[in-house]
Amino acid sequence: MKIFVLILVAIFMTFTLTAHQSPRPHYHQGGPNGPIVWGSWSPNSGGNPNNGNHHGGNNNGVDAQAQAQYDRGYKEGYRLGYQEGYENGLRDGEHAGRKQGRFDGARDGRHSIIDSYLTFDYGRDITDYSDKNVYVALDYGHSQAFKQGRRTGRNDGVSRGRADGYEKGKGKTYRKAYRRSYDQAVKQTHNEIFYRNGRKMNAREQLEIGMDFYQRRDFNNAIIHLNVIIRDMGNTPVLGKALWWAARTQMELDNKEYAALIYLQLMNKFPRHKPKAAMEAARVLVGLKSGGFIGIGRKTYYKQALICASIIVDQYFGSPEVAEALYMQGQCFEKLKKKNKAKIVYKKIVENYKTSPWAPKAKKRIKKLSSWW
Repeated sequence: MKIFVLILVAIFMTFTLTAHQSPRPHYHQGGPNGPIVWGSWSPNSGGNPNNGNHHGGNNNGVDAQAQAQYDRGYKEGYRLGYQEGYENGLRDGEHAGRKQGRFDGARDGRHSIIDSYLTFDYGRDITDYSDKNVYVALDYGHSQAFKQGRRTGRNDGVSRGRADGYEKGKGKTYRKAYRRSYDQAVKQTHNEIFYRNGRKMNAREQLEIGMDFYQRRDFNNAIIHLNVIIRDMGNTPVLGKALWWAARTQMELDNKEYAALIYLQLMNKFPRHKPKAAMEAARVLVGLKSGGFIGIGRKTYYKQALICASIIVDQYFGSPEVAEALYMQGQCFEKLKKKNKAKIVYKKIVENYKTSPWAPKAKKRIKKLSSWW
């Protein structure tokens, strides 16, 4: 019996002690070492992240230490990451700079030669890593805060360092690669234009190649070879022919002002081409719509066209193109507001060139000029 009573007493005392034992502490989001997600709470807010109260608490000192460890880790991580990223970026940037420099240099070098003949006119701070507006998952273990900070800092450092290194590397190699490639392209393009089978071509060979390109309707290449003769080869026996085909090529390229300039040069310097050049110049000048480097305003065009047409009428009166030249004279007088002179010229066509296709056109212009409206 005594033994039984003693057993009951022992069980009762054990139960009583258990009932009065303090409860086990509860940690928000895990145990003592579990993570606390701060959300919008920061060490400076004075709240307690464990109970969700963001307006007061007793853990400010602990949280501030964790934040300090995080910041320290971030700085170290950023520094290491930046160095790694910078080195990688520098290497990649140097490669990209060489590649882009070679491409741009080759393009610009070639264009520097080609364009000279096509357009020959015949005369980025490191991000603030202590930004308190960015919050991350931390716990009360300061070593964990340090590790988290270093991890985040390293990622940021790698990103920024890589970008800076890339730009530095690209700038380091681009200019040298560009210059080398540019010079090579200039030399290669020059050889393509001036040489065939290792031998420099003469003016006649340049003319043949230019005319061949013209026949194949490759007008850009045609004008390049023709302008080589005009610009670089002086008073060669084929200069007149080169000018003639250059004018026709410029018309095909819709560069009518260039064509007119060339025809005028032919008219003034090459007697053999004078009648045809004068007629073609007059046709082009009458059709031009605005002023340019020949002269300011359309009046200059019409005055020059009048001179060219007059050459045909006065010096080549037996030419089958006289009637057309007279009609162009009348058109120029009209544009220059000289209606009476225009009527006189039109009447010459009607009286002297009755069978010409320009006679009916002249009659219409006389009728129009004679009307009061």
